[in-house]
Amino acid sequence: MLLSTTTLIVCALVQQTPKEWQDTTLQQVDRDTMAEMHTFAPRPFPKNANWILPSETKAPTWEQFYGKVVVVQSWTNHSGNGRIAIKTVTKAVAQTTSPSEVILLSIHTPQKNTSAKVYIKKKKISHPVLIDTTGAVCNSFGFYKHPTNIVIDRNGAVQHVGLGAKGLTSAIDDLLAKPFDSDIKIKTFEPSTKSQEKPAKYPKHSKNTGRSNNMQGKNAPTFYIEEWVANETSVSDRVRVVEFWATWCPPCRESIPHLNELAKQFGDDVAFVGVTAENKSKVDAFMEKTPMEYGVAIDTSKKMQNAIRCRAIPLAMVISSDGIVRWQGNPASLTAGTIQQILSADKGESVPPKRGRWDTSEQHG
Repeated sequence: MLLSTTTLIVCALVQQTPKEWQDTTLQQVDRDTMAEMHTFAPRPFPKNANWILPSETKAPTWEQFYGKVVVVQSWTNHSGNGRIAIKTVTKAVAQTTSPSEVILLSIHTPQKNTSAKVYIKKKKISHPVLIDTTGAVCNSFGFYKHPTNIVIDRNGAVQHVGLGAKGLTSAIDDLLAKPFDSDIKIKTFEPSTKSQEKPAKYPKHSKNTGRSNNMQGKNAPTFYIEEWVANETSVSDRVRVVEFWATWCPPCRESIPHLNELAKQFGDDVAFVGVTAENKSKVDAFMEKTPMEYGVAIDTSKKMQNAIRCRAIPLAMVISSDGIVRWQGNPASLTAGTIQQILSADKGESVPPKRGRWDTSEQHG
């Protein structure tokens, strides 16, 4: 019987993985978690996933890869095995019968994620890389610290997990030989667990709150500025990051690229504002050589800083839309994972039942 285009296939035809293809060093607990996805389509990538992409390309979706074989490889620049893995998988793809029909995506685990971007640039890694700062993305696949992979067929179904280098090439070739069928619709994987989705929680309070009153869990000072210098933005009813800084402060200058990257990643979902007590002409001159791609404002009276007895900069606060400080500390220590957790809790979003072994409430770097 022919399938109609509206037919929904709960799972794809089962593709058995020969033992000789498997990575025998992968722990069974991780293989079992990954294997739960067998014959299902992976869950969508998070909206604010931290992608390092080739120029002029957008964050990928699974749908755009239909008709191709997709390899998702986990790795880290923290270990020799992790660094080798990213080279090995690239070589394995190149050795297949039709490399142009294979898509390679890499997921950098939370280990040493803050240095991942520099490593990727240095090693000229050209395929899309998602940097998982919290472990949530890795948990969705079942990836842990050991570099491993999943292979997805042309129809979008996970067919193989946890392969060794030689097995990876063989598995890709096997799936390349099978045609794409546009009538087949693969069901998205949903964790089979008795536990229900739970509301997202705000992250644990930072232990290093700087030379200032610890405002975490308390009302933030009333937002006040005298004048906007650049990128005027509204903070009303929004999650916002407020940073106290100055042009003469070396640690403040060092944190600007990091804040630029965070502001770009979260877009309109989060308001970023840098507040200085200096005059506008000095800040204007500074910004001619140092781009600041978020809100920049002046408060010469230091009303907000004095309200929390801030005695040293830089200092940042992440404030939820109800005006409560949810995180405080040096902006260089502020991660995308922390902001995302605050944003999810602020929106009242639910988190899926936990899979995998990463503790997403911890700070990784």
